This record gives sequence, C-alpha cells and structure tokens, in this order.
Amino acid sequence: MNTTIKAIVLILLLFGTGCSSQGRVGILSRGFSLEADAGALLQHGRGFDELGAVKGEACRHLILLAIPWGGGSFGWGTATVSYALEEALKVKGGDALLNVQVTTSLYNFLVYAFTCTTLEGTAIRFHSR
Repeated sequence: MNTTIKAIVLILLLFGTGCSSQGRVGILSRGFSLEADAGALLQHGRGFDELGAVKGEACRHLILLAIPWGGGSFGWGTATVSYALEEALKVKGGDALLNVQVTTSLYNFLVYAFTCTTLEGTAIRFHSR
C-alpha cells in the first residue's frame, strides 16, 4: 500500500508542470472611456493623486486544458489583465496603476490546469479637469 501511494505521488509530480513569468509596465488604466486614455492624460499633464499600493488577481481553472470551470475570479474567461486591473483598482477606487509588476502563471496536472494573472502597483486617481 505504501509503495502504491509513493508511485502515485511520483507520477503526479512527474506529470505536473508549471511556469511563471514576470514583467513591469509603467502605467495601466481602465479602458472604459476616452477619459481613461492614459497616454492622452499624461500628454496633457493631467494631475493625479497616489492612493497607495494595491494588488489584483484573476484566475481560472481548466478541465482537460480547454474547458473553463469555477466561479468568482475562477470563471469564464476572467484570467485577464483587465480583470486583474479592475480587482486591484477596487481596493482603493483608482483610475490607473503606476509601476506595475505583472506576473502570469500556469500550472498543469494531467487533466486539470490553473492559470493566474497578478498585478501589483500604485493606484492613482486622476484629477478632474
């Protein structure tokens, strides 16, 4: 019995794979209106207030590496940067993130996979005109 359990664990470890990547982005903003066009706001010298450090994450389960499954941030098609951005901005009610660390990960275990996108940065709110 003990040997069987060890063999099963070994097989799962051998067939379980994962990867993660990180990068940095200067600014990410919501795309819900022209007012949130970060390039235009910065080009015209629009002021902003720093709201503090925030983190947002969007994840998804996949069965057979293709069928999304789960609720909440583990729903249909939610493992995106835009969903993670909304999650991060909800924390302090900001309009954009500055100096953003982006981390994406994928873990695969035979018929089940798990993927996440995580954003960490400084939330800001643009001043009204």
